[in-house]
Amino acid sequence: MWEIVANFARKIMRYFYPKEYKALTRLGLPIMIGQVGLTFQNFADNVMVGQHSTAELAAAGFVNGLFLLAFLLTLGYSLGSVSQIGSLYSQGKNLRIVEMLKGSIVVDLLQGLLMCVALVGVYFLLPYMGQPEELIPLMQPYLVIQILSLPFMALSGAFKQFTDSINDTSVAMLIMLIGNVWNVVGNYLLIYGHCGFPEMGIEGAAWATASSRVVILLLYVLVFVARPKYNKYRALWSEACTRVKDMKLLNRLGWPIGIQMGLEAASFTLVAVFLGWMGTNVLAAN
Repeated sequence: MWEIVANFARKIMRYFYPKEYKALTRLGLPIMIGQVGLTFQNFADNVMVGQHSTAELAAAGFVNGLFLLAFLLTLGYSLGSVSQIGSLYSQGKNLRIVEMLKGSIVVDLLQGLLMCVALVGVYFLLPYMGQPEELIPLMQPYLVIQILSLPFMALSGAFKQFTDSINDTSVAMLIMLIGNVWNVVGNYLLIYGHCGFPEMGIEGAAWATASSRVVILLLYVLVFVARPKYNKYRALWSEACTRVKDMKLLNRLGWPIGIQMGLEAASFTLVAVFLGWMGTNVLAAN
């Protein structure tokens, strides 16, 4: 039934808006794949850690639930620049685009550091959350390594929203796919100790994920520095100012989006906390 309706809708779109339909598909499909890739990192950790031990699966799943809340707050916050850069792009105001990019880099980094402080507080609260005691020594180092990677995620978000806003959506998709491959290979090497690497279990998964986030940021920087399409923006980099007015605007736009996205994940985080009260196996199953 739904497939019939969807096919009918596609035919109408192709008939009345053929150019718009193709443009939206060309822009939207890479964004969709990239968004899936963002959540795939923790999914890969859970799957591969779960094959190492049940306790580590429970610990990783719990921490990933907590980290998801901070991650979505950070991702949502970075989306505040999309409307501004997208509008400037349509007007051809390249200098203002670079200024807005610089402002988003600053505010996204500051927001990411704020989330790091909040997660450090969670680190010290872990022993008092009623979780199985045998999991705390596994949860704490895993969370610490995740915290270290958050500023890199925040900076990547600034570049991602920039590339998406100038209709170069395939860049973020390809970078995310490379990051996911890096994460899976790193998990394979570090969780199980293959190819001469030490068997690190859950900590290996954390380091693989954290290093993939560093790689993702480096790839964004490399693309910005080396891609010919961005020559006009690089040429204006030294001329562009980081404006306090722009940063205040981005902050005002970003928090409502971040909070909304964070609230969507809050229920999953609370469920993980509650299920942890029932034991390691229940938490691992969740």
